[in-house]
Amino acid sequence: MGRVALVLGAGGTVGHAYHAGTLAALGELTGWDARHADVVVGTSAGSIVGAMLRAGVGP
Repeated sequence: MGRVALVLGAGGTVGHAYHAGTLAALGELTGWDARHADVVVGTSAGSIVGAMLRAGVGP
């Protein structure tokens, strides 16, 4: 498999909750852990979620 990039958008508090829920569901359904993405890019709420993932905090 090649490199994996995770792109996270904005949305304030709702965006943060959306990203957390989506990443948790993705992990449950596929077994993929978002903390293992090669590149993480985010804006606004997505940048906070991305920073938390890089710090080792799971969704």
